[in-house]
Amino acid sequence: MAAKRKWPAGGHHEASRRIRGKMRDPHQKDGPEPHIVRQPIPALLAMQRRIRRKMPDPLRQAPATETRLRRCRRKMPELWEVEHRELAEHDQPLAPSSAPAAGLFVRAASAMTPSMSGPMPCRQEQQSQLFAHLCSAIRTKGSKKVLYVSGMPGTGKTASVLHSIRALAQQHDLRRKFIFLHVNAMCLGKPQAVYGEIWRQLKHAGLVARSRFVSSCAAPREVESFFLHRKRDDPVVVLLIDEVDCLATRNQAILYRIFSLITLPRPQLALVAISNNIDLPERLLPKVCTRLGFDRVDFRSYTRDEILEILQSRLETHQASEAFRSDTLKFCAARVAGHSGDVRKALQLCRRALDLRRDGQSQEPVTIHYLRRADEDLLQANPCVRAVGGLGVKPRLFLLSLLLEMREHQAEQMHAKKVAQRYVKLHLARSALEQDVEFDLRGQTLRGYDEATTLMERLEACTLLRRHYVNDVVDETGITRRSGPFLSLNSLDMDDLSVALQDAETDPVLVDLLTK
Repeated sequence: MAAKRKWPAGGHHEASRRIRGKMRDPHQKDGPEPHIVRQPIPALLAMQRRIRRKMPDPLRQAPATETRLRRCRRKMPELWEVEHRELAEHDQPLAPSSAPAAGLFVRAASAMTPSMSGPMPCRQEQQSQLFAHLCSAIRTKGSKKVLYVSGMPGTGKTASVLHSIRALAQQHDLRRKFIFLHVNAMCLGKPQAVYGEIWRQLKHAGLVARSRFVSSCAAPREVESFFLHRKRDDPVVVLLIDEVDCLATRNQAILYRIFSLITLPRPQLALVAISNNIDLPERLLPKVCTRLGFDRVDFRSYTRDEILEILQSRLETHQASEAFRSDTLKFCAARVAGHSGDVRKALQLCRRALDLRRDGQSQEPVTIHYLRRADEDLLQANPCVRAVGGLGVKPRLFLLSLLLEMREHQAEQMHAKKVAQRYVKLHLARSALEQDVEFDLRGQTLRGYDEATTLMERLEACTLLRRHYVNDVVDETGITRRSGPFLSLNSLDMDDLSVALQDAETDPVLVDLLTK
């Protein structure tokens, strides 16, 4: 009877056997060797990398392991050649001409990240207003007015508020007198969850007992009780609610209850609300508007010169001004400012152009060619852009009407009646130009509204538009009616919609409206 074969407990012997695919059960009796299954080279490489993390590199071991190395090379010549070639390429230093260029583009990519902290050019006026309001609120133990910050997406609203908070935290006489809470309503599962998020952040700040559990149903009552029973020596709570539009409901109960916290006897609260719509306070119910005061700070869309200044200042801060040619930055600024003025779009285009440039072999800075390719890649990534090009003339005209209204009012949501009115005017004017007749609205308005309603339903079914009702209004007869509907873009932003319409339109008059 043959004796059992003794297997090593581990180490290099087990590693080499595992790589060669000859590993067998230690308790298996003697017999014919098991069938050796040749694993693919990538799997062997991955397995060897995992093993090499636990033991020294075989190519750099002592001379005592030369026998094992020769055995490994004889058993697996393919794996040896691949491993040797990879290590040789890894150990080879970069060429002197490519190393500085690689570092330059890495610094430029870091400069184009949206979350970069530091001074914000072109927003000094708004930042001074925010700092003055918050500083006064902290010194007077709260404010009886809501600081309402509005503007289109990508105009620096949230970044400016956070910059003002950091500036307040650096003031020696104010840093210990306030607690900052930041709630993003877009990240909540439902509007009612805002109370639970406020309570969670109060616990995290140490203002309430960490061991105290509050259910979602009891959170609104507990939050109100906290601000109702505050002491005079307690720090001021600066509550920032970002994307406050997401808390809007039909009866506005949640917004009314949140905003009413500042009307309590001594809440010691400074409430900041950030919205993408300028007219949200006017669309609230009368019971909300009459009891509350608002300090407004409006952020207009960035112009071409402002976007260019932001890009240049970011590159100068990271010492990467040579990564882009000057005409490339000017083209990027004009491209974004002509559509939406969203500076995040400019940063996204520059980052994508840098990726394309680093994939190439040339050592020149980023040119307009790379920026055009980046623009095409970002547009093709959204299938709704291609869907707009396949629409008919009338649906595209309705989308153009919505886009022009959003640009004019600097809002993300527009009343369907205003969009329909502009659609009727554009449609009749276009028909009059084609037929060379006089433009006349009489007798065509009602038919145009019916047509606009049909187009609205079709575009909503294509997930290009979204209809929603903001609140309920009681008319003169005492009947409750829904105000609206309001229209907003669903799967597109204003920039992508503008580019898609420009590519699809052939009428020079409509193209001129888009480029203005």
